[in-house]
Amino acid sequence: MFVNQNDIDGMADFFKEQNRVLLNLKRKVIHIFNTWCKNLKNSEELIELLWGFNRTIMPFCHMINGKQPDLSKGADPQKGYGLDGLLEIKNKARKNKKDDLIGYIIRQDYLKYIKYCMESINKSNLISKLVSKLKKLTILIEIEEFKNKFSNKSLNKFTTEDIKALKLYSDEIIDEIFKDLVAKSLDCLKILLKESDNKERLENECSNSQIEIDLHIHSHYSDCSSQSVGEIICKAKEIGLKTISLTDHNNFEGVCKAIKIGAIFNINVIPGIEVATGIKNSYDLIEDRRDILIYFPDLDNFKDWMQNGLDSYTNDLLSRASDRIHNKKFWGNVPVEEVIEWADKYNGISILAHLGYYNFEKKEKVIELLKKGLDGIEIFNLKYTNYTHYQKNSLAEVIKLILSILKEFIKTNKATKKPLITIGSDAHMLNSIGNIELNSHIIKMINSFLEVPKVFDLKESDNIKLLEHRILTNLHI
Repeated sequence: MFVNQNDIDGMADFFKEQNRVLLNLKRKVIHIFNTWCKNLKNSEELIELLWGFNRTIMPFCHMINGKQPDLSKGADPQKGYGLDGLLEIKNKARKNKKDDLIGYIIRQDYLKYIKYCMESINKSNLISKLVSKLKKLTILIEIEEFKNKFSNKSLNKFTTEDIKALKLYSDEIIDEIFKDLVAKSLDCLKILLKESDNKERLENECSNSQIEIDLHIHSHYSDCSSQSVGEIICKAKEIGLKTISLTDHNNFEGVCKAIKIGAIFNINVIPGIEVATGIKNSYDLIEDRRDILIYFPDLDNFKDWMQNGLDSYTNDLLSRASDRIHNKKFWGNVPVEEVIEWADKYNGISILAHLGYYNFEKKEKVIELLKKGLDGIEIFNLKYTNYTHYQKNSLAEVIKLILSILKEFIKTNKATKKPLITIGSDAHMLNSIGNIELNSHIIKMINSFLEVPKVFDLKESDNIKLLEHRILTNLHI
């Protein structure tokens, strides 16, 4: 693309005006959106706009985990993620650097999406005004960046890469504006739920549900999941969960967001993470592979930790845990003992996830890890329902095996603290959240173990007591 110098000279005054117009236009966009929010009568419109919850169609195509979804007739319905969900997907693409972000700009046309969502909800003329302002804003941003890039170029020409960079830049600016719109939506949603919707939601909750807790859920921030944080909270509320934990692989990126949205819906969110462990051998393969769930039930301490930023050692450990060697299936180039010590250092509770999923775990090894400070084992995970993998005939037998290992550890090793047991679906899709079906016999076994201190008079940390209390109060017979 070649630019005529006379054209640039003639646009000098125009560009000066754009800086003022740009700021004014941003304010107008926010103002129009606020006006639309104030006219809403219930929360469902905002929930759909933010996260696409319960929406089974998608107005345009975008990639999921680097792949374009099948939108052909007869294929499984693809959901629209909503404004906040789309921002998460875009952020994920930037982080993974495995997708062409230009493709995301074309497929994730935010202007088209917000118009689509809002028009399907309310035929207000505010929608057309908002979309008109956003389109104009996009053009002005690209003009402004065009001017800036041209002034820094020695040659009077623009290349294809220049145009690509310009579009990415303007798209990032629009993203920032939409982040503001998401924040405004959350504030409005909080008010709407308090005023009217909350009473109706409380009446519709599954208050007689056996299981009201799920401590193992993955979001967009795990590379193998495609559900947004907001969708997870909405689903948890819909099925009657009271307490959840977001445990994404090797990162905390979605946790603070989950805590904030959870508070709006009266869902307790326990900060968590799932850290991959293992040792790289000489063939670049991971041996001794395990996943460790770590929970931080002291919410105030966790928020302070996040606000101050992760230290260099934590960042290094999580980076090694995220190392997929040569894109092989297994990841986690950090010893399990190191992860247990790291969790203990930051008042975290370390739990062995889906016992024996990667290999048939020997009882002796589990007891060895408990001796080294492992705080407990995940007593339920959807992976346990594959009984044959564990060489058992029922879920009850798998759980009985786990409890027997813990009881033997307590009895034969003169343990000074009680191991904890946790319950989680390991959900990577919405329909798996809270998919925890335990009969009364299994629940009695779990409750009986949770009361072990009454028999063995073992000590436990305040954090373990706090998490154990959450489990007990959300598990009913």
